[in-house]
Amino acid sequence: MNRYDYQAGKKRIVQILTESNEIAQVEKLPKEITDEDTNGYFSFVSAVFVDIRKSSAIFENTNSATVAKILRSFTSEVIEILTGDDNEDLVREIGIRDGSSIYVVYTTPSKPNIQSVIERAISINTYMDMLNKLLLEYEITHQLKIGIGMATSQELMVKASKKGTKVTHSLWIGKALEDASRYAKVAGKDGIHPITIANMTHANLPITHQEAFTFIHSKNEGYLYHCNSIHSNMYKWIKEGMPD
Repeated sequence: MNRYDYQAGKKRIVQILTESNEIAQVEKLPKEITDEDTNGYFSFVSAVFVDIRKSSAIFENTNSATVAKILRSFTSEVIEILTGDDNEDLVREIGIRDGSSIYVVYTTPSKPNIQSVIERAISINTYMDMLNKLLLEYEITHQLKIGIGMATSQELMVKASKKGTKVTHSLWIGKALEDASRYAKVAGKDGIHPITIANMTHANLPITHQEAFTFIHSKNEGYLYHCNSIHSNMYKWIKEGMPD
């Protein structure tokens, strides 16, 4: 099961927030490319989306250096939580959309795999308390709110390119990625808790996890499950001042 090292995470964020960073203007962005083969696979997958609420207001009304620190603090640790300590080798794709939305696709052929992914979502929900507290400590007044969406389905995964084209993206044909994205957009606002999940995800969780969620109707997305679960040990450490 995934375990997020939140104390190490705090140190990484403090390093980002105390850096003297500059925003470089370049004519051409660098890119990393690798060669991939073409295959198609049909399997159960779970997808998680994490969105920052009202991110455009932060981008428009904050200087570039501060925006960079906020986004790096958010994206670096959310990706660490979603992909780090991947002892079960579940991660299949990672992406960022619109600068403030992170998604990961996992292969989840078993119920324990799905439980492992939901634990990561709970870690992110708890981490936001740590991040917001650290932002204030370093005189950044923005307090971030997020929405997390998770969905599970049987999907067809097809590589987006043939061997030799150096394009690494995959095409996911199914509902998990789409549903997770839609749920993340309604999570964390209008009375809906920050963590939202689809019916199939909920049905494959242990009873102890199922009981943390309630069924709610979203005006835009219909019925879904939502919760505001946190990891108690991490939350206690945050409230105690995050001692090293």
